[in-house]
Amino acid sequence: TSSSKYFIWGAGLAAIAAMIVHSILYSHHLDLHFGAITGPMSCDVSSTFNCSAVTASKYSSLLGVPIALWGLAANFAFLILIALWFFTDDDAKPVARRNLLVVSGFIALTSVVMGSISTIMIGKGCLYCIAAYALSVVMLAFTYFGTRGIARATTFGVSDFKILGILAAVGFAGVFIADDSIKRSSNYDQIEKAVGSYIASWQTAPVAPIQTLEPLAHGPAADQARMTIVEYADFRCSHCKHAAPVMKAFSEAHPDVRFEFQAWPLDGECNTAIPQTNGASCLLARLVWCAQKSGNGWAMHDAIYNSEDNFATSDMIFAALPALIKDTTMDAQAIKACTESDEMKAFIRKMADNGTSLSLRGTPTIFVNGRVLPGGQTLPVLTKAYEVSGKK
Repeated sequence: TSSSKYFIWGAGLAAIAAMIVHSILYSHHLDLHFGAITGPMSCDVSSTFNCSAVTASKYSSLLGVPIALWGLAANFAFLILIALWFFTDDDAKPVARRNLLVVSGFIALTSVVMGSISTIMIGKGCLYCIAAYALSVVMLAFTYFGTRGIARATTFGVSDFKILGILAAVGFAGVFIADDSIKRSSNYDQIEKAVGSYIASWQTAPVAPIQTLEPLAHGPAADQARMTIVEYADFRCSHCKHAAPVMKAFSEAHPDVRFEFQAWPLDGECNTAIPQTNGASCLLARLVWCAQKSGNGWAMHDAIYNSEDNFATSDMIFAALPALIKDTTMDAQAIKACTESDEMKAFIRKMADNGTSLSLRGTPTIFVNGRVLPGGQTLPVLTKAYEVSGKK
């Protein structure tokens, strides 16, 4: 009937919409895992609903391939079955109906499983993921109503499942080929290949005498953490800007990880290890720790790294101050006075000296459990270090 066709078309449109969502999630997965991201994802709306934290978890991949790509392939397979449906003879409709229900049911069931894992194991939600879950339910419902007038299939021969077998085999191989090809074309595979050498270097590095100074901290106490990350960074450093969302997502996704942030300004005004002076990097560090006095240190840290402003001079920083504090209760004049105080200037100089005593060579420099971790600003390296940290 015409109404049945509309339901089938609706199921197909839901699958297309789901493919778009999975494509966004796959792109975000690659950007976040390999340091190409420059800020939070649009669905990182809170600590509870945080797509980046879900993406940074160990549950975001299956057999080394992002879950988003598996979802993309499954919905594409369903679209192929939709297209075949309209060219299927009436005699073969029962088997075609079963194929549609099996695939749409499998996708919906997988959505329930992934949603449960996200809620129970990670304690976070991903709005884009939730949208994909909802679309899978719509697909299943539309498929059922679009095919309910067709008799049930009564045969279970090999030929009846030939199409599903072909789609499963091609899809399974296809996701690995596609993922590998995309990573190669973007040079992401080079990072994966380097993980082993980075971890080996980290494991053999000496334990550094790290003494963090009133760090911005996230996670459990140091004596209760499975893994402690200490990052030294500059607020005008582009590599640090790329590392910021990665570090935040990883620590959010792992409740047993402690993350500490320290400023090491690439600015001779407060850092004796740097011959050039710009004044701006030191000012930005003072701005963050002045904000920390009212419990807004992380908010200022994120606002600076998420901003598209050019913080080349002190005047440009102060001009951007109202925008940087718009989502806080901080007073612009009070925080400006704090940044110009001798006390705060001495504090940041001491923080920079602590970093210099560790023989830092650039930013970001990341220590894990007291040892410097090369490539520690990327999720594959952090994830491997986390796995190793749990082994006795």
